[in-house]
Amino acid sequence: MHDVGGWTTVLGIYTLFLTLATVGWVAAPADRHQGCRLGVAATTIIGAMFVSFYLNQIPRSSRHAIPGAVIAAAVLANIASRTVTDRAS
Repeated sequence: MHDVGGWTTVLGIYTLFLTLATVGWVAAPADRHQGCRLGVAATTIIGAMFVSFYLNQIPRSSRHAIPGAVIAAAVLANIASRTVTDRAS
């Protein structure tokens, strides 16, 4: 724990994730145009954080590339589906 900044840092990270997830969840049923942008931003930030974590772990084990690729694909699919839905409406 001391290597990453202690409990304060860990609680800050949890708060950041909770805030991003809440923004994405609340924005989804809101106005499709503005709400979707907030949801896409939240999804993108969370996805980028997870992918960057796994990419940094690849030198330790190449198996970490698998969850990084899965998460990146899921985030891109989510963003693409929201973009297509926005264009259709």
